[in-house]
Amino acid sequence: MTLAEKGGREPEVVVAHPLFRLIGTMNPGGDFGKKELSPALNNRFTSIWVPPIDDISEMKGILKSRLEEAAHLAVSLITDFVSFYKEKLAQYCRQRISLRDLLTWVEFVNAMTPALGPLLAYAHGACVTLLDGIGLGLGLSEPVSELRSWS
Repeated sequence: MTLAEKGGREPEVVVAHPLFRLIGTMNPGGDFGKKELSPALNNRFTSIWVPPIDDISEMKGILKSRLEEAAHLAVSLITDFVSFYKEKLAQYCRQRISLRDLLTWVEFVNAMTPALGPLLAYAHGACVTLLDGIGLGLGLSEPVSELRSWS
């Protein structure tokens, strides 16, 4: 690679170490902030799209690996909620429950289990990470309004 920006008679040649690697990520938490990469930058990276995890058994494995031992009973509760949400409520909400949301919930459960116990930590974690963000706008449909009243 050459550095033409420095000026001078001859361009300065820069050689990378053989083990040098550059990795770029673009992973915002929601739809906000996402922009297409410029063509100049896009052709210098390999894009890898990772689909959302929909397999409950895979989700359980990830959550169990992240939850403290004392809170392992929350794994089934969380995945049961995700299944319920997808079956009954996803059609009414624009928000989708992502793995990022679930890992935030797990972090909350881990932090609060010593003080609240796993069941209360699970319930409060649902409110903090999921229910508070559902349907913040006007014109909530009836099922979403009922879900928010639960919190």
